[in-house]
Amino acid sequence: MTKQQVMIEVDVPEGWEIDRFGLPKAGEHWIDGVGKLNCAGFDYQDTACVIVRKAWQWPDWLKGWIAMDEDGAWFWFENEPRQMNTGWGHEGGEYYRFDVVTNVAGIQPPPCTDWRTSKRRRPT
Repeated sequence: MTKQQVMIEVDVPEGWEIDRFGLPKAGEHWIDGVGKLNCAGFDYQDTACVIVRKAWQWPDWLKGWIAMDEDGAWFWFENEPRQMNTGWGHEGGEYYRFDVVTNVAGIQPPPCTDWRTSKRRRPT
């Protein structure tokens, strides 16, 4: 079997964003073939879907990128970070541990359970 890349177009409901394409786990939301939002009642074993999550509301002043490391700590990056073994590296520009920002500004990072899928860029 060979891996091939497929590009699909999906209508994502307002207030949601694409998380990944894969097998939904119980409690995760996914979009079916006719664009209906569903919630998985069990862990899927054989049907891959477009999995979505509630969209996180970016504070107006927060620009750039955010990502979570393996330990659950969030970071803000001025430039796009690159994935490393247990977190995210930066190529120049500023970066800060996000809890410093959240303690001062009173905001919470977006929900995420897997640090490898945590990288997000502020929409333009």
